Amino acid sequence: MNILEMTEREIYETGLEVLGEKLGAALPRFLHQCKPGSGDWAADRHNLLEDGLNVETLATRIQQAREQEGERKTEAMRMRQLRAAASQAELLQMTDMEIYETGLDVLCDKLGPVGMSRFRRYCAQRNVEQTELGPIQRALGKDSLPD
Repeated sequence: MNILEMTEREIYETGLEVLGEKLGAALPRFLHQCKPGSGDWAADRHNLLEDGLNVETLATRIQQAREQEGERKTEAMRMRQLRAAASQAELLQMTDMEIYETGLDVLCDKLGPVGMSRFRRYCAQRNVEQTELGPIQRALGKDSLPD
């Protein structure tokens, strides 16, 4: 399977198959969370620097964040291993964030980073367009996305 030669729709359908095998009944919970980003990074940066922070304070905070990130990565790896072996009953008890992370892990394993990224982008686009369609169009299965 060559992800670079596949269309967006082919990647999406392959991703749905892979996710369906792993997530089962939790698949709609994963798909519901695939939404486009809406962060304004310039405003966040401006707010951070607006507080009058100096270089030493920022360096200290960065070092502390790196130490905490190492601890989080260790815990995340342990949780990832537990989620990978989860049964359907355990999947249904997971939080939405755990479902989302499990789905991303499965997509990355099967489609690779590029395929996962393309799947998420296409899924987010579909979710936006589905909210723009009315209930009648959705019920009729209208799909305004090109192949």
